[in-house]
Amino acid sequence: LTMIDPSMGSGHILIYAFDVLQRIYTDEGYSQREAARLILAHNLFGADIDKRAFQLAYFAMMMKGRQYDRRILRSDVAPHVFDVPSVHWTNADLELLTTDPDTLQSLKTVSSLFGKGNELGSLINVDPKQTSLKSLRDIVRNNDSSGQLSLQSAHVSELCGELDTVLNVLDLLTDHYQIGITNPPYMGSGKMPSKLSAFVKKHYPNSKSDLFAVFMERLRELTIDDGYYAMITQHQWMFLSSFEALRKQLSQQTFINLAHLGTHVFEEIGGEVVQSVAFVMQKAHTSGYIGTYERLVDLESQSKKEQAYLEAVKEPNLSYVYRANQTMFTEISESPIAYWFPKKTFQLFKGLPPLESIVELKAGLSTGDNDLFQRRWQEVSVENISFHTTDISETVSSSSRWYPCRTGGEFIRWYSRNEMVVDWQGNGQRIRHHRNSKQNIAGAARNTEYYFKPGITWTKLSSSKFGVKFAPDGYIFDDTSRTMFPKKGISVQLVLGILNSKVAFNILQGLNPSMSFTNGDLKRIPIPTQSTAMINQLVDSSIVAVETYINTQETSWLFRQFQIFPIAEHTLALLRKLADIQAHVPKMCQRIIIPFKGVNQLSW
Repeated sequence: LTMIDPSMGSGHILIYAFDVLQRIYTDEGYSQREAARLILAHNLFGADIDKRAFQLAYFAMMMKGRQYDRRILRSDVAPHVFDVPSVHWTNADLELLTTDPDTLQSLKTVSSLFGKGNELGSLINVDPKQTSLKSLRDIVRNNDSSGQLSLQSAHVSELCGELDTVLNVLDLLTDHYQIGITNPPYMGSGKMPSKLSAFVKKHYPNSKSDLFAVFMERLRELTIDDGYYAMITQHQWMFLSSFEALRKQLSQQTFINLAHLGTHVFEEIGGEVVQSVAFVMQKAHTSGYIGTYERLVDLESQSKKEQAYLEAVKEPNLSYVYRANQTMFTEISESPIAYWFPKKTFQLFKGLPPLESIVELKAGLSTGDNDLFQRRWQEVSVENISFHTTDISETVSSSSRWYPCRTGGEFIRWYSRNEMVVDWQGNGQRIRHHRNSKQNIAGAARNTEYYFKPGITWTKLSSSKFGVKFAPDGYIFDDTSRTMFPKKGISVQLVLGILNSKVAFNILQGLNPSMSFTNGDLKRIPIPTQSTAMINQLVDSSIVAVETYINTQETSWLFRQFQIFPIAEHTLALLRKLADIQAHVPKMCQRIIIPFKGVNQLSW
């Protein structure tokens, strides 16, 4: 029973596996001493790019062996764990080792890969059919250092020693194991060193978005057919469109068990940092297999998640334990791992058209510098704001500099706030020509033909909620306030009502639980195409109620009066007089006049 951890760190998983294997051996009748030596010799394997981590893993495994066999340090048994080396051989070095053309080509292949050993690590792999490891072993075996010592012979011996280490690692990475387990490194594609990025794009295109996903493919490669591999990773691969090809690849295997852990899995990592998932896969497809899924995302500590998982092992009928046939995931576009969806939800995807079939979803304006180009309407002259533009062509010759803008902000449903304006004078000339510190155009004016058109808007980023709002005409929309435009014959009220429902939010959490609601997420929501009088009436009344509320807030440019009490005209006149008086009162006396902020366009 062989097991590998290809990103072993200091060996925690290997040490735990050591104890498990000890129990297996002793249950089969072996003594603890025999078992310890056999485990080190035959069962556990690991590698890492960090030399200090390798040293700690080696030391920990030997100490674990000594726990069961006090004489093990005097034996010739050694752990099969390795530090993946980086070698820097020149063509002259390679020609010192061999003159055979085929062997030289194999040597060049190995040299090229291990020249990036400290970046590629366990991702290194060679095709045994194209690279003869046996001929490379012969180089090391045939090296004779017993003759006259010279600088060249010493250098050859040094090269052979490095080659021997490289071949030991290659033996590890070209073998196959019954079990693979690892906690892989995390690194987004944008942060990868250039050599690593080029390597994963070429060899692992389905998982190139993040290094942890690349290791999902690599661990599968290291596992025998019908073998098992297990990992703890970030959960993005379950939902994001950038991992769709990887999910398709995984659908050809079998989900045995998946524990959706969420945040706070590692006590040493504070806050909402990493959303984690642990899973076991079998490298074979078992038709009709019903996998087990534990949903632990709402538990707020590591200890509570652990306790809940262990309870699920004893009592599999708990409410947070789900069972699903993974073929159901393919019924949804992009195949997210939405294991907690009931069958009725999957039926919605089969029976109803997707949202993208009835609306056009559009990303909006990126200014490149919101501090420079966006303002609250109170910050600019109201005479310089155009509140009644209906088409972008009107902005070409208009003297107005500022235009109403829908952007992100505090969460609200049904109707958008009237608070922000954007500099779009001369059809956005300042934004279109603004450059960043690298002298590149900083912004992007997307879908400008939809500016100032009525639609339905939503905030792209949210911490825990989702809602859409009716967007009347006269507004530009930016990239944080994505907008959809219903096609001809489609009821705006229908789309608003469905998307503001709890059902839609539950579906969105399965399509993308990261709370970043992009066009790609919303377009897949199943939706009916025919509205009803009741839906229209309920949605219209909701829009009116929220619009009325917004305009009782003094932050809105349509503010008229407070919701709680009206302000009579004679009171407004008095307040204006107070404002005029205050402007002429010495500062030391101003505090006796109580500022009243309820008067539109008065500054206090």
